[in-house]
Amino acid sequence: MNVREKRPVIFLDTSAIISLVDSKCRHHDAMVAFFDVWSQEECTVRVIVSAIAVAEYTVKDDFPKQLFAYFDMEAFGLKAAEKAGSLRRAWDAANGKPKSNVATRDQIKDDFKIVAHAISEGADVIITADAASLAKYAAFANQTEMTEMIVWTLDKGFDVCIAKGEPPDLVSNQV
Repeated sequence: MNVREKRPVIFLDTSAIISLVDSKCRHHDAMVAFFDVWSQEECTVRVIVSAIAVAEYTVKDDFPKQLFAYFDMEAFGLKAAEKAGSLRRAWDAANGKPKSNVATRDQIKDDFKIVAHAISEGADVIITADAASLAKYAAFANQTEMTEMIVWTLDKGFDVCIAKGEPPDLVSNQV
């Protein structure tokens, strides 16, 4: 039996949270549309935010604690830390960095950590407004068979984001 719950798991990047909270963000409407679905009591999707995303968010403002009623905040643990290191190591190797120029322990970007955390939590989907880096790292993790996680970028929006069926499947216009 799978230890993970039999419902879809969606992982939110910091940029997705900012888009939800800040009405001036260009992806605000897309995140609000998603939130309207996932915040419904009958929605079967589990939404996770990493403590790393909370830390990134609080650099500029206090985290809107009322959102904790709608998603699970998970700590970045050993499994995610090991996955982040191996993801960065694979990224460096794939990009032809010689061993002498590979990342140091201070150079594992939070984007690598958030992707690794999503993988370690068994996320089916990661949502981000950051198509330039986080989406690229998540796609790389898929290519290297570390995960089969779907990457939804907010610039594409989505008309449908629901869980349906038994076991539930995620449906989006991006899949």
